[in-house]
Amino acid sequence: MDFIIGGAYQGKLTFAKNKYGLKVEDIFTCAESDYIDFSARCVRHIEAFTFWCVKNGEDPVAYFKTHKKEKRLRVWNECRRTNRWL
Repeated sequence: MDFIIGGAYQGKLTFAKNKYGLKVEDIFTCAESDYIDFSARCVRHIEAFTFWCVKNGEDPVAYFKTHKKEKRLRVWNECRRTNRWL
């Protein structure tokens, strides 16, 4: 799994699309919910998922450990500070 992190509007999505040959249908965008589509080649805005976990008393690390076999090619994060627990 690769994380591409950085500030807002720094070209992370464009970089990932070019580097890994991603198409729109390969990308899952997280919302503030308890769901991540690990069948997608790329998961973006993972900070929205971790925020949902924290708000609802869930442990995002435990979630990832439980679902680690479902992870696919690439995951990236829009915000450096949410990367600390990974």
